[in-house]
Amino acid sequence: MSSEDDISLSDRPRPDLGNRKDTREHSEDKSPPSGPPSNPSNLPWYHFETLSLLAFFSLFGVLARLGLTALFDHPGATVFPVAWVQGTGCFLFGFIVHRRRQIERIWPALYVGLRVGFAGGIATFATWQLNSFVGFSNLEGTSDDWLSCACDGLSYIWITVTVVFFSINFGRHLSGHLPRLRLGPLPQTYRYIFSVIGLLGWLAALLIFILRDNTYWRAGRRVTWALVLAPIGTWIRWWAGSRINPISPPYIKFGTFGCNMASTSIAGVMYLLQRISPLGPGLGEWPCQALQGVQDGFCGCLSTIPAFIEQAEKMHDSDHKWATPMSWFYLVIMYVGGILCVILTLGIGWWASPNGLGTACVY
Repeated sequence: MSSEDDISLSDRPRPDLGNRKDTREHSEDKSPPSGPPSNPSNLPWYHFETLSLLAFFSLFGVLARLGLTALFDHPGATVFPVAWVQGTGCFLFGFIVHRRRQIERIWPALYVGLRVGFAGGIATFATWQLNSFVGFSNLEGTSDDWLSCACDGLSYIWITVTVVFFSINFGRHLSGHLPRLRLGPLPQTYRYIFSVIGLLGWLAALLIFILRDNTYWRAGRRVTWALVLAPIGTWIRWWAGSRINPISPPYIKFGTFGCNMASTSIAGVMYLLQRISPLGPGLGEWPCQALQGVQDGFCGCLSTIPAFIEQAEKMHDSDHKWATPMSWFYLVIMYVGGILCVILTLGIGWWASPNGLGTACVY
């Protein structure tokens, strides 16, 4: 008998059951999700489940953005409130993207709704560009010299970029250290029920907007405008990202780029109309609320920061020989393009106005 046979069963090495369990768990994560195809470009633009969940989650994204802005916008604030908005949206984006397979296994449309509607509805590119321009140009007259203006503008750039990259990666990191979701595919009946509920949520916001009382609903008019317009911006962004981005060249995603440029331009016009003399200060509450609602709802959900940051990271990690220059080009051209859109709308309108900009209208 060989020496190997002399080893007792208790002394023989046992299989690593923990590794076998981990292998099984990873194989489960790689299993294809059931239901409609998870690739957004494979879904028709009229896909009811996807459109309904996008509308539903975009409502909560807008409410979260407005709530965070109101919470952290106070005298003596340590950092501008939009930084909290961007950080929260990007953190949730990274968390959701890291669990893509697990969420798609439950319902592919749920992943699209959470990623594009909720996380994408919180973070906003247009507001970032407006704040940067206001900081550099001293439009609101808060700085005394050009150096202070430059520092204000650079602060918006540096703090936002730092917060965005940190939040996305922290969301991924935290998601990877939490227990996996063990839920199976959602039955088709429940999918239809939740889809109808999602659509009814948007219709409820529209009904509140139409039937609101002018006496008791003054504070909520701006919110209802934003809620009504938010799903429209989200639908356009999802369509552009799923249809135009796949056919774009490797160094730029025209779907995301176009949405960010369009939303920034529209937001610049809305900001101008609220303040240009004598139109802005003389506007009534209803028109002023509409202009602000377009900024908060439509422009806020049409634009995106975490998606284009993720796209730049994928460019950097690709096997293309110009991977690093492409990613930096995409980041720079996105920011420069956004600033140019603000200059061509808000900037030219401000400089061409003989009386300058007045105080913002009251909403």
